[in-house]
This record gives sequence, structure tokens and C-alpha cells, in this order.
Amino acid sequence: MTAVLAQLQAFAHEHDYLPQADPPNAESQFVLDMLERLESHVRAYPPGNDLYAHRFAIALGNDARADLLIRFDLRIYVVLAYRVSDTLHQLAVGDTRLWERSARLRAVLNRHGLRELAFEEACTTLSERMLAQGFIDNTVLAYFFESA
Repeated sequence: MTAVLAQLQAFAHEHDYLPQADPPNAESQFVLDMLERLESHVRAYPPGNDLYAHRFAIALGNDARADLLIRFDLRIYVVLAYRVSDTLHQLAVGDTRLWERSARLRAVLNRHGLRELAFEEACTTLSERMLAQGFIDNTVLAYFFESA
């Protein structure tokens, strides 16, 4: 277990698996500005109804895209890369080519002080208590961005 996953598990347990709101600041706009300088096609989506998961959709050329999910309160992010064919978007976990295409993106986020949570870690089960709190899944991924 990585330190990032351990921190997220401890945070979730301490808060009884209830999402916490991000502290009020303009960091999401700052990150959007950084991403727009790096990639030409970036779209930011505001947090969902519980105000903690930020999503940035990034085009990686005509055949790929990435969804960047950030929890600013925990300084953690997940990158989900997709192969695109017409209207089909296929999650491309383990695709080395897409991993390399998103390397600059991850480097910028790391320099900004955010830490990456790998997709495999995000699939880790947290607690059945999450289901009692209204989540539809009890994984880190659900806790991370279920409302996005």
C-alpha cells in the first residue's frame, strides 16, 4: 500500500466515509490555467453536489482523452485515460502509449504538490460503511469522485 492510499484510507475512516468539502480557494482555476498552457483542449467541470471532486477532461489527440480527477483537500489526483473511436470511449488502464502521452500532465501536477493515486489503488475496497452512507460502491474510486 502506498502512502497516498494509506492517507486516503485514514482520512475516509476518520470522517466516517462522508465526503468533505474542499477548502474555499481558487486552486481549481489555477490548475485549469496550468493545464490549458500544457494541452490545447481542456474542459473543467465544477464539483458535484458534495463539492469535493473536480474533473478536468483533456483531449490527447484525436484518438485518446483523459479525465483528471482531483481532490484538492487531500492533494490527490487520478488520471483515467481513454481510447476514443467515434463515440466509443474505452478505458485504457495499462496502455503504455497513453501513459506516456499523459506524462507531461502528471509531471506538472506533481510539481504543483499533488500526488497521483494509481487506478489499481483506486479500485481498492474501503468499507461496507460507505454503502450505509449512500455510496453505490465501496471502493476508493467511489469515495474519490462518485459525485463528479
